[in-house]
Amino acid sequence: MLKCESCGKDLDADQVPRELTYQVTKTRRQSVLEQHQSIRIIYYFCSPKCMNYFLTTEMPRFWCPVCDKLIQELKEDLIYRTRIDRRLPGETSHFKHIHVTYYFCSPECREKFFSPEEDAIFPDD
Repeated sequence: MLKCESCGKDLDADQVPRELTYQVTKTRRQSVLEQHQSIRIIYYFCSPKCMNYFLTTEMPRFWCPVCDKLIQELKEDLIYRTRIDRRLPGETSHFKHIHVTYYFCSPECREKFFSPEEDAIFPDD
């Protein structure tokens, strides 16, 4: 069972017309030790009004970096902030500090993100 990305209404994927879906390619980081992976995400909507609201609203949206679910409610214990040192283009010894914040939809996804085990990889949906 799927949910409308705007209002949360339960949907049957077989009955959602193609014009009420929105596809985007995103990068997802499987765990703290792995590189990013490109995946295709399909968002489903119950009506043109909900789809239009999702595509045009200015409200910030946060997605879980593990399962790519839209996070409806941010919880402080499911937020991870870190700093990444990136080498500047053309430089061999100078780095730029980038501050990154990850938001998780559940404790299970947060745990999976930090797991160094081989089975930490989520299959593509």
